Amino acid sequence: MNYHDLKVAHIFFAFVTIALSSALFSGAEGKSKKIIYGLSTLLLIGTGFAIMGRFGIKHSPPYPTWINIKIGLWLVLTIATPIVVKRYPQKATRLFWPWVVLALFATMMAVYKPM
Repeated sequence: MNYHDLKVAHIFFAFVTIALSSALFSGAEGKSKKIIYGLSTLLLIGTGFAIMGRFGIKHSPPYPTWINIKIGLWLVLTIATPIVVKRYPQKATRLFWPWVVLALFATMMAVYKPM
């Protein structure tokens, strides 16, 4: 795939991940939503690493700082969402907006590449 196709796929999977996290935080039931959420997060990180390859960034540490921040934020967000939804359903709705803020911060890291 060329760079633009990878970028479109990456953005699509980010939207799917955010939409499904919104559904999970709002209390939507169903195993299919959780499965699609997991697959979209895997494809999101997969396309992210493919884009890194297009930039010429090696797939072994040390990464640039902005990539470390972005990977760390997305891993925390995508791993924490199902855990919070399952174990703390009463707090899940209050955690959606902080989730969105952290997702926007991860996006800013990719767009501006500050470090």
